[in-house]
Order: sequence, then structure tokens, then C-alpha cells
Amino acid sequence: MAFTWRAQATGKPTSQVTAAASGITDTTDTDHDGAPDWQEQLAGSDPQNPDSNNNGALDGEENKLAELAYQEPTLKTAQQESITNDFLQSYGNILRSRIPGVGGSFSPDDLRVDASTKNALGKSVAAQAQQIFESQKSFTKADIIIDDTKTLTAYFNGVGAILEKRFPQELGNMEINAINKLLGNIQKNPADADTIAGDIQEVKGAEYQYRAAMSDLKALGTPSQIADIQIGLLDSLAVFAESLREIGTFSKDPLLGIAGFGNYNRSVGEANIVFSDIKKFLKKNNLTFTASEKGFVVQQYAEKIKQ
Repeated sequence: MAFTWRAQATGKPTSQVTAAASGITDTTDTDHDGAPDWQEQLAGSDPQNPDSNNNGALDGEENKLAELAYQEPTLKTAQQESITNDFLQSYGNILRSRIPGVGGSFSPDDLRVDASTKNALGKSVAAQAQQIFESQKSFTKADIIIDDTKTLTAYFNGVGAILEKRFPQELGNMEINAINKLLGNIQKNPADADTIAGDIQEVKGAEYQYRAAMSDLKALGTPSQIADIQIGLLDSLAVFAESLREIGTFSKDPLLGIAGFGNYNRSVGEANIVFSDIKKFLKKNNLTFTASEKGFVVQQYAEKIKQ
């Protein structure tokens, strides 16, 4: 995929490497996909094929997704990136506390950690993961565009168009396949770094789609009476993106990667709550959509929620 390639000179996605920075003035775009030919050659995509990897997205759009992910980090603090280091430090402190003084003895039993300590360490990791998850649900009314000239029908059609564009396989399917593949390969051969790295790139591709959907939704005008649902949708997309980002750190921070799997399940729960609220709202306002309307996509998601 185009968004998985980075320019060696800058370490940035190819869409971040501008013609000016590269000393390139040629803006030829043979396949009219939004990515200049020189940029496609750098990325490894086909300058004569607008969708080099046949995934339904233009190469230029995939580069923009990479740029979005590069520009919009999700971590609140750098400390949140070190769950594994924190755990190892805590465990090391326990062992160091047992090192005897001069003339003392040290037995294999001193390396064992009792059940209560293991439980405390586990809870500490879980608490950090939960804190990261909750920190992503930070949208407020100040973050949305209130537009009371827009009808409810137009709003839901807008949401449906975004979901259809960003998640053509249906919301969740893309990353679930990638996550299952990653888990299978980790269990089968955790030492196969190349295969796991490829699986992680697929997970990151799903993360970029959630970030792009979040960016699209933030720009959508929203009637004030449905502001809370708009905020809920944005928060839901944010926690999905964050959990996928965490899973993508598995090679660098294994415990954060594992926490990501748990946070992904929490994200599914958040999405169910939001679409349950949408289902109630549609029913209360007698709103229905036909299959030819984009709002039908939202209606279908909502109808899958069991009250």
C-alpha cells in the first residue's frame, strides 16, 4: 500500500515529502489519482494505475491518510508509550529488593513472585491501558460544527456517506481480519518478525481509515439537537483508532500491544452504545431511510443493536 512507504531522507510518509523539499518541480500525475508520478515512484506504487493495490482507494488518498496519521498523534503524554518498560521496572524493583547484603545468600525462590504481587502488577498494566483508552474520549460541543439549517435527514445521510466511503467492507470487518491474522501468526511463530510486521501494517491501515473518518465527521455540520450523538460518534472513532495504534506497537511495546486488543473490545462496546442511542433517536423522530439513501447505512448499523 502507498501509505506504508516512507521516504528515507525524512522518515515521513511520502505525502509529507513535498516537491519543494525534494527539489522536484514536475507535478505530472499520469493516472490522475492525486499523487504526482515522482511521489508514486518513491512510494513504490504505479504512476499509471490510480489504485495500485486494488483496495478501492486512490493512491493519492492513501498518501493523505498517511499524512493525517503523521500529523495527528493520539498520545497525551510520552509516558503512555512505555507500559512494557514500566512493568519491567516494577518487576526489577521487586527482584532488587530481594538481593541480600554482604555475606547473604540468594536462592531460586527469591526469583519467584507471589500471586498477590502478580495480581498487583497485572492490575497496574490494566489500569494504564484503561487510562489511555478513556483519555481518547475527549470530544466536546466545542469540537463540532453546529448547523441548525441542516435537517436530521441530511445529517444522517452525511454520516452514512462517510461510513460507506471509509469502511466499504462494513465497519469493523477490515481490522478484525487483520487482527485475527496478527494473533494467529504471533501464536504460530512469534519470531517471524517479517510476517508480523506485515500484519501490523494492515492493522495500521485500518487505523488510518478510522482517523480519516474522524476527520471527515469533524467537518460535518450537525443540528444542535443531535450534538451528543455526533460527539459519541467522534469518541467512538477515536477509541477505535487508538486501540489499533496500540496493537500496532506490539513489536516495540508488547504489553501496550496486548492492551490494545483489550481496548479494541472496549471500543466495540462504545460503538454499540452510540448506535443504540442512534436507534432510539431514529425511532423517536420517525426517521427511516430507503436503500438508495446514504442514511440507510447508519440505519442498518443501528438495527443490528439489540435493545
